[in-house]
Amino acid sequence: MAGNGGTTMLEILDQVSDLDAIIAPCGGGGLINGLGLVARDLSPRTKMIGVNTDASPGMWLSRKEGKARLRVESNPTIAEGIEGGVGELTFELAKQFVDDIVVIRESTIHRAVAEIAEREHLVVEGSGAVGVAAVLEGLVPEGRICIVLTGSNIDPDRFARLLSRENVRDSS
Repeated sequence: MAGNGGTTMLEILDQVSDLDAIIAPCGGGGLINGLGLVARDLSPRTKMIGVNTDASPGMWLSRKEGKARLRVESNPTIAEGIEGGVGELTFELAKQFVDDIVVIRESTIHRAVAEIAEREHLVVEGSGAVGVAAVLEGLVPEGRICIVLTGSNIDPDRFARLLSRENVRDSS
């Protein structure tokens, strides 16, 4: 957590200050807890918002049920990096360091990957694009936000399909 999310948060705060929220992918909770740990100390008013997919909402279900969901049956998703369950330690830490978990639709991830490529000329895998998907769905607060984009490990054929104009229209 410290080496992943903690270092990332230090880099963010080195470049941008006075953030209202950080939006980040949330699978098992390591990245978002590391971000939140540093934010609580250096930028305490910044809200930490994790993003799950409707195909595998592990942290969201855990928070809803009040206990760690060690296993989650996942539906097919292009956000493989954030699917699955949540460990008890990361769940407990998330209670301290994460303000909210939002759940986005799988189809919006497809659109987000394509939007990021077209607008920013970046290749981002499905897991890394969920923060942009949350913005596209209107699930994040207004204000000064930072979206954490993670990973570019996406199958080239899948990426090409997501970039097709027909697919972007169909998945919105």
